[in-house]
Amino acid sequence: MRPAGLKGNRLNRWVQEAVARAESLPPKVHGRTRGLRQSAVRRTRGGSLLGQTPASLLEEAPKYTMELLGDSTLLFRWTDVDDLNVEEYMDVVRRIAARCEERRSRSVVIDTRRRHVDVRFDEAWWRREILPRYQRAGVERFAHVTGDPDAPGEWAEVPDGVTFKMGSFANLEDALRWATGVARDDDTESEMDD
Repeated sequence: MRPAGLKGNRLNRWVQEAVARAESLPPKVHGRTRGLRQSAVRRTRGGSLLGQTPASLLEEAPKYTMELLGDSTLLFRWTDVDDLNVEEYMDVVRRIAARCEERRSRSVVIDTRRRHVDVRFDEAWWRREILPRYQRAGVERFAHVTGDPDAPGEWAEVPDGVTFKMGSFANLEDALRWATGVARDDDTESEMDD
């Protein structure tokens, strides 16, 4: 639970530390450790991750987890993937799009920091099969967490046909803040007010 009386930069530091603690716990361990991880994620910032209501685990597989934060943010995380073929990758992308459509997700955050392989696929396939599902879902923001310290944040241009904002971020906290519109305590206005 958030300590009483935290404001401004002290609260922001506390949120960052809580997210770091939650991310450091293994995502695939069953029993007590997994429960502690989920509890830590739920407790950050006043009872939830960056202002979202507690996470609901939608799907868990050997190579990923998919959670719903609040009622409209889908969080997808790869879990230490060292081998992945194109068909497996495309199947996972289909599953993400299906969950977005099913849950009417407004924001999507894909954490690729633990996927250690680069998979090339046909972008025409993505535009033809996946993009329409995101658009039917009503996706407004789509964030990638890359771990790259030079990640640009919101992209100036999105691929042809994309009607929602996209961005790449160095860490999960910044991606969630951007995707959900939760401003930092020291920001003067919400990032959704642009």
